[in-house]
Amino acid sequence: MASTQRNKPGPCRYFASPAGCGHGSSCRYSHAATAPQLTQTTRGAANTKVQSTVQGKGMDNTFLAWRKLIPRASETRPSRFGYKLTQYFQLAYTLVQGELDILQKTVTELATEQGVLGVREMIDERLLFCGNDSERINIWRTCLRPFFLILTEPRVVRSAILEVHTGTIYNVVLGYNGSRLEILFNFLVDLATKWQPPLIGDDDGPKSQYLELCTAILAKTVDCNTQALVNEGIPPIVQRLRSFVNGLELTDRSFWTLQAANHLEYIQRRLSLVKKAPRDNAANHRGPSHAAFVLRRDLPGTLSTEGPRHDNDFEDITKIRILPTLSEIMSTRTDYRPFCDPSQLHLPGIQGVIDRCFRLLRDDMVGQLKEAISEELQLLQNPENGAIEKARNSIRTYSYTVMDIYDITCAHRSGGIEFRLKIEQPLSAGRLADDARRDWWNMSKRLEIGALVCLLQKETDPVFCIVSESTLRPNLLRYPPRNTKEASNDAKRRDLYSNKDFAYVSLNLAEPTDTDLKVLLRAFQSEEPIQRSLVEFPGVLLPSFKPTLSALQHIFKTLDLPFTDLIASVSDGPTEVSIPPPLYTTKPEFVFNLKCLTSDSRDLLYSPRDAPNPQELCNRSSLDQGQATALLNALRRGMALIQGPPGTGKSYTGEAIIKVLLANKKRAKIGPILCVCYTNHALDQLLEHLWHGGVKQIIRIGSRSKSSILEKLNLRKLEKEADRTRAEKHAAGRTFSVLARVETDIRNYLSGLRASKIAQKVKSHIEVDAKPFHDAIFEPGVEDDWTAVTHKDAWACFLGWVEAGPVLEIEVRDADALKKENPGALSRQERSALYTAWCSEVTADLEDEFVSLHDDYQNAKKEFQTVIREVDLRLLEEADIVGVTTTGLAKNLDMLRKLDTKVLLGEEAGEVLEGHILTALLPSVEHVILIGDHLQLRPQVTNYELSVANPRGEQYSLDVSLFERLVRPVRPTDLKLPFDMLEIQRRMHPSISSLIRNTVYDSLKDANQVNDYPEVVGMRKRLFWFDHDRPEARSDPNHPTSTSRTNDFEVEMVCALVSHLVRQGEYGRDDIAVITPYLGQLHKLRKRLQSSFEIVLDDRDLDELRSEGLDAPPQVFKQVLGSCLRLVTVDNFQGEEAKVVVISLVRSNRERQCGFLKTTNRINVLLSRAKHGMYIFGNTATYGEVEMWSKVISMLEENGNVGSKLQLQCPRHRDTPIEISDLDDFVRLSPEAGCNAQCLKKLECGHTCLSKCHATPLHMAVRCLEPCLRLNVKCSHACPRLCGEPCEKECSTVLEDQVLALPCGHSLAAPRCWQVQMPHRVNCNERVRKIVPGCHHDVEVPCRENVTKDGFVCNTLCGKLLPCGHACDDTCKACMTRVGGAITSENHRPVCRHCRGSLQNILRYGRVVRQTLLDESTKKFISWSHTQSMELEQRLIDEQERLNQSGRSGRLLALFARAGDIYINGNPVDQMLAIHDWIGDDRYKPIINLYFKMLDYLNHIRVEEQPYQRVFYLVQHARRTGETTGEFDLDPSKIQTRGQLLAKTMLFRCYMVVLSDFLRLESEATRNFTILHFKIDKSLEDCERLITQAKETKYVRQELEGHIFFTKLVALVQQMNVTGLTHGEELPESAMARAESHISEAEALILKYPSTALLRKEFDEVERMLSNGVFYREVSVEEKRAVWMAMAQEFSGTGPWYACAQGHPFTVSDHGLPMEAAKCPECGAPVRGEDHELAEGVQHDEAMKLQLHG
Repeated sequence: MASTQRNKPGPCRYFASPAGCGHGSSCRYSHAATAPQLTQTTRGAANTKVQSTVQGKGMDNTFLAWRKLIPRASETRPSRFGYKLTQYFQLAYTLVQGELDILQKTVTELATEQGVLGVREMIDERLLFCGNDSERINIWRTCLRPFFLILTEPRVVRSAILEVHTGTIYNVVLGYNGSRLEILFNFLVDLATKWQPPLIGDDDGPKSQYLELCTAILAKTVDCNTQALVNEGIPPIVQRLRSFVNGLELTDRSFWTLQAANHLEYIQRRLSLVKKAPRDNAANHRGPSHAAFVLRRDLPGTLSTEGPRHDNDFEDITKIRILPTLSEIMSTRTDYRPFCDPSQLHLPGIQGVIDRCFRLLRDDMVGQLKEAISEELQLLQNPENGAIEKARNSIRTYSYTVMDIYDITCAHRSGGIEFRLKIEQPLSAGRLADDARRDWWNMSKRLEIGALVCLLQKETDPVFCIVSESTLRPNLLRYPPRNTKEASNDAKRRDLYSNKDFAYVSLNLAEPTDTDLKVLLRAFQSEEPIQRSLVEFPGVLLPSFKPTLSALQHIFKTLDLPFTDLIASVSDGPTEVSIPPPLYTTKPEFVFNLKCLTSDSRDLLYSPRDAPNPQELCNRSSLDQGQATALLNALRRGMALIQGPPGTGKSYTGEAIIKVLLANKKRAKIGPILCVCYTNHALDQLLEHLWHGGVKQIIRIGSRSKSSILEKLNLRKLEKEADRTRAEKHAAGRTFSVLARVETDIRNYLSGLRASKIAQKVKSHIEVDAKPFHDAIFEPGVEDDWTAVTHKDAWACFLGWVEAGPVLEIEVRDADALKKENPGALSRQERSALYTAWCSEVTADLEDEFVSLHDDYQNAKKEFQTVIREVDLRLLEEADIVGVTTTGLAKNLDMLRKLDTKVLLGEEAGEVLEGHILTALLPSVEHVILIGDHLQLRPQVTNYELSVANPRGEQYSLDVSLFERLVRPVRPTDLKLPFDMLEIQRRMHPSISSLIRNTVYDSLKDANQVNDYPEVVGMRKRLFWFDHDRPEARSDPNHPTSTSRTNDFEVEMVCALVSHLVRQGEYGRDDIAVITPYLGQLHKLRKRLQSSFEIVLDDRDLDELRSEGLDAPPQVFKQVLGSCLRLVTVDNFQGEEAKVVVISLVRSNRERQCGFLKTTNRINVLLSRAKHGMYIFGNTATYGEVEMWSKVISMLEENGNVGSKLQLQCPRHRDTPIEISDLDDFVRLSPEAGCNAQCLKKLECGHTCLSKCHATPLHMAVRCLEPCLRLNVKCSHACPRLCGEPCEKECSTVLEDQVLALPCGHSLAAPRCWQVQMPHRVNCNERVRKIVPGCHHDVEVPCRENVTKDGFVCNTLCGKLLPCGHACDDTCKACMTRVGGAITSENHRPVCRHCRGSLQNILRYGRVVRQTLLDESTKKFISWSHTQSMELEQRLIDEQERLNQSGRSGRLLALFARAGDIYINGNPVDQMLAIHDWIGDDRYKPIINLYFKMLDYLNHIRVEEQPYQRVFYLVQHARRTGETTGEFDLDPSKIQTRGQLLAKTMLFRCYMVVLSDFLRLESEATRNFTILHFKIDKSLEDCERLITQAKETKYVRQELEGHIFFTKLVALVQQMNVTGLTHGEELPESAMARAESHISEAEALILKYPSTALLRKEFDEVERMLSNGVFYREVSVEEKRAVWMAMAQEFSGTGPWYACAQGHPFTVSDHGLPMEAAKCPECGAPVRGEDHELAEGVQHDEAMKLQLHG
């Protein structure tokens, strides 16, 4: 301790109290003695609880006391801590050492405006005015050190919820322009120069600890403040601290010294980011270290001599958008691709490495997208070149025509903004039935959730999206619709599959930008038809590359990457280095204890500073020499590389390393071990092995695990079960509320957006900003006190105003000038320009608001997720193992960078791209262990141009992993790291391992146990290549795997061989593997295997039962052959093994092209999977051209293991030769997986097995076909079944001479034996008659039937007399409810099917009353039908007007540019529905609904519903039942047919409106590629039926309309045939002649009957159309309304009713008939009234009587 402390008598007892000591610094007692001993060794102990200085109070009370120390804000005097400052920091550190909840509240309070006053006061006042060294060391001990330890406390550093608060504190530390940071570190540097006794005591720690703490604070300050990167005062501070650290490294190279050096190195890397390299020699910052011819490179961005290639070309990768822009797609210049040679990179060191990884990885994934999008954009420009362009497409894409963006919504706290599209159903799906289309979408895997798609339109940036979870895909668990109604509801659902013409998909933005949001919003608001296309990229998943690329951008920006000196070595540096040990092992006296590996459970200590002694570890553990050496070197190297050839135990060695690290975790303080794999399958395998090995504290990140063992160890599942602190709950509630509020704002915005389109919003806009224009456009000619009423929408009003302007040849003025002019004085051009300007203003405001809301949403969502992840971090800290894929790590990089993990272990590192490994190197990592084999599979790349296997791609070598680059550098002068190779393989039989030992691994050795492997059962040899020359199948362009290859001969041979192996009964599912390099072959093999079945032995529980001493015979069962083995591609089988491997090589061609199986790496994997035996099917001539294959074939030939005949072996007759050359040989020579001999073994029944030789499972499944010799125990009759069948339980022998008396009294002749034994069980089938209780029906039923039971169904007609007098003709079961044999309720049909309505009781009245009732009913019926028809007519006219006003939008006209056929045939309703479905929107929906209402009306007025017809039926029924004897003759003239004729003509008019509108649309389309197939035969037949009925009833107007309809239809079709619009069947030869005949008849009717004058105009138009060949010009809506008004006046009178001479009814007013001549409104018959007298033939209502007697 310092002398100043020794001079004071003792600690001050008041200092620790909440009020503090009132004497302050003048107190004669020590204020430091009560502080906790803040040694550096306490740092990092996250769970250590320091005793509170406030005795007798809990931590909550201590926190409250500490918070009272913070001065309150005051307006009258400045806030200061004064003498409480030291206590403020010391108590804060005590609280931070406590519970997590208290820690969070303390740091949060420390970052408040009043809390940071202590930091300001400490630096600005205390440090600046320290008078002597004693004061300096005192303020360090009491203020600065506690403050620094708070900020570097691991739980504070790693906390996501405290990140904002610590950032605030570091901002205060920096001060304005770095002023406060300079004061602080000048003080610290000055104190470092004096860090020695007697000023420094033992409790202050060594100087290295002091410097480590100071540099940690400086590094974090620089990291949190961008301003610090350009501050000129920081570099001198760094240099002075570096000089201290360099001096210590010479004498004290301890953990703290190395850590301080790391901090300073990171600071210098961050500061170097602001330095720019000169452009003229950017590529020549270092010369090549070996002779080479260097071509001139076109560098990226502004470094290029030609300037940037496009708007996404930058030298700084952090500025590059991951997904391409339109400018980038359309650019013709080649993108910049960095070489693998580091001397050729445009950036030096680690920045160059990161830049190269980013650009090549992005090029690999995004390059293919750019090509596809470019071609699709060309198709949008030139759709007629579709077939040519698509044929050149290098990658597989699916393209959909976008019909509409029909909605934008905000998903509930998941996907954010969601855009919903209506797309054209794919042609192959639209032609299918509903169920088949559902299956098609399910099987095709199109538009799956998460699929990457791109929305395209001309001259607009592509918008990349992913398919949202709200997209409705087929649900396999849902049954098909049960009825027509449900099917109709399904068709209205907005999903992918229900509608045959359209599909509906929901999208989320993949990379939300302001541009994307504006493009989509503009498209949603647009009213103009624009061609849009949605392009899907199957197999391209955004999460597979975007998180990694984003992580590389982040690392490029921060450069906080460990091991940069090893990853990016300098060109003039050494080629070999000694890798230093992990930093955590440099602590004094640190050693590893390997006790967890020893077999004697005794300590085995190993220091990383000592040379390894693998022999001792090998002797005391199960590790071999190579594994032991690799393990010890892995523990002593900061970056350890282990190469493991196939079968050498890479995973086993990795698990041993993990066990050692976990056993020493507490001593080493390494935190959780991060285990990283490239694939989910490899990660699951590693974590499962660790779990079975006793490691239980495992957490797996990611949702794509298929392991049931790891299901409960998933982070998401654990997070839901974890408790939260109060601070976390408060933060979660606050951020959730903010997020919910923002979502509500977005929904409200979108609701307003849906309510009105742009035109409506422009209207609202100018109502405020341009009122004169608003009044002129929307209220033209409005007088005072009057309101104009218009049915036009805003768009129509604007269009009308624009078109009303005169067309003038003048220059259009600026929009601002136009706004000041008189609205009526503007020309058409100026009005259009002004409207465009208004639209731009409104659109800009809407877009800005939308973007702002989206930004708010993104920020709120990010803050909410940050709070949620606080619990995730806490869970991860408590784990021993954290497992994650490289992609999952990149997605969760923000969280994992806060995890204090020191060790990273990467499995299959040779298969992982370098960029993925770089993202896994977290800043906290001090120890990296990479295990893999660069001689097996390389990382997968999409673009072959970037692959090292391609001579042109060797200069890029994207698929060379970091592991391979470090152990086998590209250039001999590059740094090569030391690595260990495992050399003893325990997998393959020596005959198999020799194939890779003599070609790839010279030093590979075989373990002793592999020599003892058994032979493959059923095979003569364990290793054989079946050579054949059967050609491969050419790719099918229509198949989903069209780019793959297949070989049908190999499919059949492989399936036959595996069937032979499975039937041996020796191999389980995991013992046999079929491997093929091609997905197409895999698909065919799977399909073939799934269609085959085998008898297999179920021995899953047999061994366990026998181990318990129980004798249990094995069971056999039938199983699909595909379930008896594993079927995989070679790329998915690395790291796997099987006892027997069957390989289908597929390729067999004259060109001797073996495809991608020519690479040594892939061949190595293929040949090293088998343990006991391997069988290859392939063409040796095709594969012999490859060097490694040639060597393999030669080795096989030397041992006689190549041939065209595959030798099988019968296990029971081993000497029998069986040679297979084709598929038939299996059936001929080994029909039952044995040989051709008979089995002859005894079956369980004792008979001899007569089948062919077979294995035990088949023998146990054989069914004996001998007759059964067993006798029935009860009757001694012989069993009639076969021996292999179970005997029958009831004897079925027929007793011919017996007659069995049944209990019911009937008898049964020739009963069966069991019936004699149990007569009470015999069902008597004798037919008898019985009375059913309740209904008393007499029924004939079998004797056994019990009619008294509730379950008995009486099917007799009910016969109950109804109130109308009819007998109910429903069945008894439909009308009666029976309970306990009694009728409890009757439910008859509510309306008698014979006499409906109010006339059913007419017979009870007398003749006069009945006549009056009948007449009144008839009059009401006529009036009602007339009113209904007029209402429907008016609605039809309104619908026609709507179609006229809706216009012919460009979108509708563009539909006809689609190439395709449309069939319009059938009856009129079928034709209308076909037109509706083809158009695709709701244009014809209202009028079609009206058509069906007209059909309902027609059904209501049919003949059976009319009063006279109903009475006729009633009288007839009364006569039959004897209720009346009167006669009733039906007069057909009394039946009213006018309503029916009106309804039928209305239906035709409705049909003609739709047809005419559709044909007009087609005729106006400028580009028409649609072929119409048009048939009107049924429509013409309906016309003629209408004419005939109208003639018979003398309704001339309806007859005239029938003639017009017929003529119009014929003329339309004839006209379309002439113009080439249709390609349907020719009109019948008589059609034109008949049409001309109808025209003549129509003209005669018009001349004869004046009442037809209303239809004269329509007749003239049709006649002109037929004779002149012009298109029909529709009669105007106004003219039709005039016709309607005239017809509506008929039957409007309230006076008496009359009928003309033709029987047509009519009525007149109360004033009677007119004196002048009048005519029948229907036929024009004279109704002359002279002196109110009737004309001849006219009848009064007295004469309209029915002759009814009775």
